[in-house]
Amino acid sequence: MLEKISSKDLNNSSFIERYLDIIDESDNIKNLSLILKLLCEMCKFDYSFISLINEDLKSIKFVHYVALEKFNKDSLFPDELDLNIYPWFYNHLKNNSIVQLHLENKYRTNPRSIEELLILKNIRFFFAFPIYSKKGLIGYIGLISLNTSEKIFEESLGNIKLISLIISKILENIDLLKEKEILEIKLNKFAQFSNDILISMTKNKIIKNVNENSLMKYLGYRSEDLIGFSFLSILHHDDFDKIENAIYQESHNNENSLEIRLKNKEGHWHQFECRIFELFTNTNNNLVCVLTNIEKRKWVELKYKNLFENSPNAILIIDFKGIIVDANKSTQNVFGYEKSFLIGKSLEEFNTLFPFELKHFYKNTFQAFLKKDFPKPIEIQVLDKLKNKIWLEVQASVINHEENIFLQLLFQNINEKKKRELLELEFKEKLEREVETRTIDLNFAFQQQKKYLDRILKTSQFKTEFMSTMSHELRTPLNAIIGFTELLLEEVYGPLTEEQRDFVNDIKISAEDQFDMIKNILNISKIESGQITLNVKSFSLNSMVEQTISSLKPFVGKKKIEFKVKGLDKEIEMEADPLKFKEILLNLFSNAVKFTIEGTISFKVFEKYDKWEFEVFDTGIGIDTKDFPILFKDFKRVDSTYVRSVPGTGLGLSLTKRLIELHGGEIKFSSVLGVGTTFYFSIMKKIK
Repeated sequence: MLEKISSKDLNNSSFIERYLDIIDESDNIKNLSLILKLLCEMCKFDYSFISLINEDLKSIKFVHYVALEKFNKDSLFPDELDLNIYPWFYNHLKNNSIVQLHLENKYRTNPRSIEELLILKNIRFFFAFPIYSKKGLIGYIGLISLNTSEKIFEESLGNIKLISLIISKILENIDLLKEKEILEIKLNKFAQFSNDILISMTKNKIIKNVNENSLMKYLGYRSEDLIGFSFLSILHHDDFDKIENAIYQESHNNENSLEIRLKNKEGHWHQFECRIFELFTNTNNNLVCVLTNIEKRKWVELKYKNLFENSPNAILIIDFKGIIVDANKSTQNVFGYEKSFLIGKSLEEFNTLFPFELKHFYKNTFQAFLKKDFPKPIEIQVLDKLKNKIWLEVQASVINHEENIFLQLLFQNINEKKKRELLELEFKEKLEREVETRTIDLNFAFQQQKKYLDRILKTSQFKTEFMSTMSHELRTPLNAIIGFTELLLEEVYGPLTEEQRDFVNDIKISAEDQFDMIKNILNISKIESGQITLNVKSFSLNSMVEQTISSLKPFVGKKKIEFKVKGLDKEIEMEADPLKFKEILLNLFSNAVKFTIEGTISFKVFEKYDKWEFEVFDTGIGIDTKDFPILFKDFKRVDSTYVRSVPGTGLGLSLTKRLIELHGGEIKFSSVLGVGTTFYFSIMKKIK
């Protein structure tokens, strides 16, 4: 039947009244959709819907809607609205009043919280008509328009009232409403587990029932202590009038939440929030009083107030219109303005203090409130009262208080942070310029150094070639000199007098010293130029040490020197260049023999995981600490009478050090003047 209803029929009151008696229960959902659609067409609305009050009487929920194609239903309000945020809206409906909000209506007095929603959702006209049944207010019919005029709506107002009766009948048939007896059952079950105190009492305030668990928790009474007694017996006398007014308001469908004080069993007073409503049953009407302990909340509010006032940062509370409604005392420290001067003024009045970025941030925060997606903190530069530039970090949060929504802005002075950032930026830029300059200088120096290195390499190569040529040219005559002196000493060409023998022997010794010096110079030059490579082989360390010591016995002569060897109890095979290793031993042993008049020369061997370690110890003349730095330098000898009396070139230890390092090892020493000297050196087991 509803499919045949037209806009003309909806304007016919007698037709609508007749329809109430012939509703087809099998088409309830279809009936609702058709009626809502016809309402949109008749009143030129874009969206019509039905909202029902939830059983807890704390929220309104959308249950059925119709939207024309040009209106996006997803951009409407949330599916469920909290009545605590919009208590005036609920009160209007309870008083059987029509709620109509039109942004262009100059004489209207819209509560601010709904106005915010209309602006944010671009809604021009909002209309709500209460739906009643025999059980009382159950919800409302909602109509939304983007451009409908008020005149068309007013012409249809009478018929909308009749349509609400049709919708009420349909809602009863599809069982969207619950019986009040079911509410009472649920209330009793809820009371067993509720954290609040629930008291059922007559209108004369005689207590009929109470949930004992919460009563014991907060006040210490048992049920029998209160049932049958007046509620006023535990109520503070200053709150008597509050309760009377709350009962009166409930009977007239008004808001009835209030704060009261109740006495516990020990006589102490506690703060509660009290909500009173009537509970209808088949037999009688009782009052239900819901008592919520708010002492923790009050403590939190006090704590917040202390934090608010004592915060080192400026805090402003701003309403939807951009009016400053509160400020803390730190505001003057940050902005230079007293809080009393700012409160009541709009952000628009302070263009230098609150620039465009802050106003944009403030509006974005309000828009993000419904999405629960707050913008990140921002950094802005403002001028304070004395026109000083200050940098601030601004954080935002939204506060719900009764029927209003407020924005809390926290301003933190970040001047020092910005100074650091500026210094860091200047330092970075300066460093980059310095690095660029240094890079140019280094490139130039590198080019110069490359030239010098090329010269050094050429010079070194020339020196090596020169030393090689000279050593060859010098060794040839020296070999001849040494050979002829040996022949003379062997008296091949006739006997020599004692004086002649001494002269020839001096010639031979000097020639041999010159030969050794030239050989050492050549070896050092080759090592430095990389021309000498190791010929690594496996050999017997025992035999090598024994041969070296034996070769030195003629040089020991009449000196009272004893050779001792430790660590060679068993045969040891090691890998190194045998000729160069023997030269290392020979140089160290011969030095020990040269500078030891009598005593001991000992040789020790230690095997480690990756290398061989050796010690050559003597009880010779020792070395003065002032001469330590020159010990391994070329052509440097210790300046002492005894040393000068011993032939040498100052190249033996220098060459020895280079040969050891060529094997991947190192050499060190310790010495005490007049006591003796110990050389420590190592040879790697695996030579690269």
